[in-house]
Amino acid sequence: MSTFNGAPKVVLLTGGSWWGSSSPPEGELKRFVKSQRSSQPLENSEALDTLSVHRNISLHHLPLDLLSPASIRSCASAFLSQESRLDVLVLNAAIAPNKRESSGFIIPEHNAGETDGSMVKDFELETGMMTNVVGSAMLTKLLEPALFKAPAGEEGQKARIVLVSSELHRRLGDIEGMLAFSVLSVDLRLSTTFLVPFTAVTPKSVEKLTSSVAWKGMQTYKLTKLIHTPEEGGRKVYQGAFADPSEWKGTSSPREAVYLKNGEAVDPDGRVLDETLGSQWKEWIDNAITTVTTPIAAQVSPAPNVLVVGGTAGIGAALARKLAHELPPSAHITIIGRNSSAAATIIAAVRQQTSSASGKGIVTRADIEFAQVDCGRVADVKRFCEQYGEQLKAAGQHLDILILTAGKLSTRGRTPAAPGSKMDAKMALHFYSRMLFIRQLGTSFAPRAIVLSVLDGKHSDAHSKGIYWDDLGLAKPGHYGLSSAAIHCQAMTDIMLQGFTSARGSFGKNTQAVSLIHAYPGFVATGVLRRMDGPFWIRAALAGLSKLFASSPETCAKRLIDGMVQCHRPTLANVTPGNSLIRWYNLDQAKIIQKRPAEDKLVEQVQAHTWQTIDEEPETSSQ
Repeated sequence: MSTFNGAPKVVLLTGGSWWGSSSPPEGELKRFVKSQRSSQPLENSEALDTLSVHRNISLHHLPLDLLSPASIRSCASAFLSQESRLDVLVLNAAIAPNKRESSGFIIPEHNAGETDGSMVKDFELETGMMTNVVGSAMLTKLLEPALFKAPAGEEGQKARIVLVSSELHRRLGDIEGMLAFSVLSVDLRLSTTFLVPFTAVTPKSVEKLTSSVAWKGMQTYKLTKLIHTPEEGGRKVYQGAFADPSEWKGTSSPREAVYLKNGEAVDPDGRVLDETLGSQWKEWIDNAITTVTTPIAAQVSPAPNVLVVGGTAGIGAALARKLAHELPPSAHITIIGRNSSAAATIIAAVRQQTSSASGKGIVTRADIEFAQVDCGRVADVKRFCEQYGEQLKAAGQHLDILILTAGKLSTRGRTPAAPGSKMDAKMALHFYSRMLFIRQLGTSFAPRAIVLSVLDGKHSDAHSKGIYWDDLGLAKPGHYGLSSAAIHCQAMTDIMLQGFTSARGSFGKNTQAVSLIHAYPGFVATGVLRRMDGPFWIRAALAGLSKLFASSPETCAKRLIDGMVQCHRPTLANVTPGNSLIRWYNLDQAKIIQKRPAEDKLVEQVQAHTWQTIDEEPETSSQ
């Protein structure tokens, strides 16, 4: 078979984890770049041992996960750094999910001027849509520089894009029908080939089928003509990639795009050639590949700063790891705590971590660092907040997400947070220092800011009869206990967040929308049980219950991030021009629950107690 231009080619093939045994003719390829999700270099792959790859053909591996925009960008960048041109792009990778499954990515669509939070809509991308459509389109767009550099032949032939698909598009309606020529005819300087080499089956399913008893029966009854073998399919893909256009006859389609079925050029479904639908689809795709993001990234600024208090273990560490993958490449995450060695392990893991959503290796983009702070000491918190705030100011930046998770599980009685302190150590971590972080960093908040305090926003009750209103710090004899400390910290958190909603001077002058969230994480299997103070039998009992009923920190982190999005969407939707909006929410994991506000006099009482207790703390630091 001849090749267009009759010259060696540079080819990029997606979905290269499977490759048929048929090899291209000798001398027709200068370089064949094979892209797959495996992190193993192809040169060491056992799969190549069975292939008759000609010695003049060079195979190279580029990691690619079409479910991950970061991976797509990384793959395109790596290719462009290695190659000056791209002659053929074969878009072969695809999946066929057997159930509805979210990819974890969205296309944000905010309706301007609407005041109803329900009117803020995001288009959720399913795994099939992300992989087969948006991911492939994004890769094509990023590779345009190399495609446009491919030399044209004597007959004006251009770089070629080959889209491998199936006949199913004829049955799916207008949007899917016009995919063939609209989504990947990026520019008239390129040619597009739309292939239908298989009958809606994957190579793996073909391999399994051809070795089965059912296949032998199908051969007997001459039914195998409906399904091609991987080798037959591979040859048809190769034909679409390299055949001379003069071989394609019998079609009235534009020369810029050819529709091949079983190696023959045929006319596509009429909707494919509808210029109006094509224009609309191309506009949607261009917007999609530009704006595709995660739900949480859509809620904050393009280059968000995140501070995770208590981020060296448990839920805080899981949130930091999750956000590192879900926020844009320009994000900067700072985790603070006392354990620098634990922080180093977390940071290393984040930078090498694979995506828990897809199970595939991707490139972590968000920058992450550690600052050592004893979050239970007021002096340490004040020192850090002053330094961190000045750092943001000097860089002209703001704090987008503040996550407060520092805490401890202890069965001990009331223990001073620091020498000479009037504050209990556990209450300092669970309540006082958290309110101090909000107060000290409020003027550094971004225009759209989120504050998440993870404690117990489900069972908190500002009207509980168990609250000692004359002893909010539980300093009087007989008042302190595990239950009373929990009730006080939970209730006072709600009351203080309610108070912040009317204290607009507490936040930056540019702040437009702030969501203050008190969240219940559920029963989570964190390392706190191993570190808790108390008898061995209590630790053993809790550890046993944890194995039976607790969710993982990773699952908890996902739910909490989903909850943050659910809260912040209506806050953003209800902001009016020229005004700021501060809202307080309670979360039961990812579900918003309503709480009855406290009376103004109770808010004032808790505020007075909180700031007096904090400001009377000794200035001694642990540093």
